Amino acid sequence: MEKYLLVRTDRVGDLVLTTPAINALRKSRPAAHITVLASPYAAEILRGHPSVDGIILDKPLPLLARELRAENFDVCVHFFVTFRTALAARLARIPRRIGPASKIWSVFFSERARQDRSSAPGHEADFNLGLLSPLGADARGAKTSLFITPEERAEADRYLARKCGLAGNGELFVLHPGSSGSAPAWPPEHYAGLADKIAASMPEAKVLVTGSARELPLLRRVRDAMSGKAALMDEPVSLRLMMAVIARARLVATNSTGPLHIAVALGTPTVSFYPRLKGCSAGRWGPYGGGPHTVLEPEAGDGRMETITVENAFRAVRERAAGV
Repeated sequence: MEKYLLVRTDRVGDLVLTTPAINALRKSRPAAHITVLASPYAAEILRGHPSVDGIILDKPLPLLARELRAENFDVCVHFFVTFRTALAARLARIPRRIGPASKIWSVFFSERARQDRSSAPGHEADFNLGLLSPLGADARGAKTSLFITPEERAEADRYLARKCGLAGNGELFVLHPGSSGSAPAWPPEHYAGLADKIAASMPEAKVLVTGSARELPLLRRVRDAMSGKAALMDEPVSLRLMMAVIARARLVATNSTGPLHIAVALGTPTVSFYPRLKGCSAGRWGPYGGGPHTVLEPEAGDGRMETITVENAFRAVRERAAGV
């Protein structure tokens, strides 16, 4: 049995966009043992994923190299490259070490794929799939995917009943105004206007404004700008509970950030806000694989995110909520 190590140690959204490659490798190597090396926080999204046999948490170089060496991997694919992880795989004596040739640390790889992610057009998920070409993996039809257990869904139902009075068939609309600095964000006051419009036009709807603990000031800014009411995710929750809440939602409206890609992977419709910037564009980082997802961008010739109007956003939300 061949053993594969797949390396993606950056953020949640980046790891979600690596799941098409994980699935493609599983499809091509059904009997292989596939392990993912991920950051301790982001790794939680892969728990229970049927294409993943094991997860190794990123750690300091000596400990990481020792752990990788003990696993006796046959192949390592670096979807995200750092000096530490590239050297650890080399020190672990993994025979085949595949990664992009454009990175300086590619000197530690045994095989290099020609990619120029900084300037060439293409989606991040497609770049990830391209790194499997030396393995002959079939990338056709690959999509992002995540999995939630029935117990986690029940936990989300209890949380939502307590947090925003959502029970039974009530519809949940998640607004996630943060972006973790990965891209310019839609203004919080616009999120407030969108929340007001949802509440006014959909009496059965409940709006939950989500974010991490450090984003609580931003969530309060959204709430304070509203004329109506919305619940806030104002207490620490696990990443798995956040995922289950997103899976429960009728729709998620957010920026280019991890929760967007979580929603896409779980089949939740989305409305997202992207800048017209090459390194942050929807073409590179947007919802992947088709589906009920609308991307809104600033007006042509004007890069300001505030030019995406609340009216246009609400129109997109209403259409997606109606299944249009």
